[in-house]
Amino acid sequence: MKKITATLIVSISVAALSYWYLNLPTAKAVSFNQRLWLEASSSDQENDPGCYRGRMAMELVDKRLLNGKTGPELISLLGVPSNSSAGSWTYPVGQCGMLWEHFHLRVDVGPEGKVIRAAVVKDGS
Repeated sequence: MKKITATLIVSISVAALSYWYLNLPTAKAVSFNQRLWLEASSSDQENDPGCYRGRMAMELVDKRLLNGKTGPELISLLGVPSNSSAGSWTYPVGQCGMLWEHFHLRVDVGPEGKVIRAAVVKDGS
C-alpha cells in the first residue's frame, strides 16, 4: 500500500510540474524596440505568427520597465491594447510556449491609474 501511495504522489507531482512547465513562455528577453513592437502588431492576425513580441515583452517584465507608468504613457510606448478592462490591459505577443499556444502581455493598472504589475501569460490566464 505504501509503495502505491508513493508512486501515486510522485506521478501526480511529475504531471503537475510538467503542466506548469509547458504553460510557461519559452522566450528569452531581448532589448525592447518600440518601432519593432508597433510594427509587429499586424503579426497577430497571421495563422502561425511565432513569438513576434514575446522576447521584448519578457524584457519589459523582467526589468519592470512598465511599473509606475500611466495609461497615456503605456499607449505612447506600446500602442492601444488589444483588450482592456478595468485594471487590466493586454497586448498579444505571439506563440511563445512549447505547445504553440498564444501568449499576451498583461499589464495591471492600480487604483491610482499607474501600472502595478506586468506579466507574460498564456491566453485565458
